[in-house]
Amino acid sequence: MQDKIKIQVLNHADDLIKIFDLKYIENENDKLNLCRKLRRLEIKAHALTTDYCNGDINGDQYEIKENEILNNLNIMLKFRNLKIPCFINGDCRGYALKIKDQYVRDNNLKICTDFGGFGLIAPEFKKEGI
Repeated sequence: MQDKIKIQVLNHADDLIKIFDLKYIENENDKLNLCRKLRRLEIKAHALTTDYCNGDINGDQYEIKENEILNNLNIMLKFRNLKIPCFINGDCRGYALKIKDQYVRDNNLKICTDFGGFGLIAPEFKKEGI
């Protein structure tokens, strides 16, 4: 991993640790592993929304897989106990795993956001930024 990207990922991990009260994640390797796991879940959620938008799966299939992904996200972040409104954005043109924009604004969360102000849980980092 290039140094600039690694710094971005670690900074994002620090933001997630604060938001989701993940105090047990302290060292660099654990932070990187958290972001890798979340990124894999993001890719899975994005594929789900793409399949649904393309008509490859029906609403019932989508809902079952959506619940599975959100349950896995909850295992990692415990967002339900914290009452943080995380969700899968059904529009396959952007990131899938998000925090509701109003919650981000109301709580002044320091996290990467999209143009709508939704918090991005697992953005892809590149040399020049997200």
